[in-house]
Amino acid sequence: MTYQDPQQLRLYQNLYDCLADPGELDIIDAMRAAEIHLGCSERCHPRRRAQQRIAAQG
Repeated sequence: MTYQDPQQLRLYQNLYDCLADPGELDIIDAMRAAEIHLGCSERCHPRRRAQQRIAAQG
């Protein structure tokens, strides 16, 4: 059994759920969320967070 950080586990669980806000994303997770939610509407929380983070990265 390996140790998993509960904060990271929460992030990855919410990253796939369109209705759950994943919170602040680092650029790697933002890219992952953008790929996962490419076809989602603007109401998708992870997609919106990913777009914000990628735009802030420039």
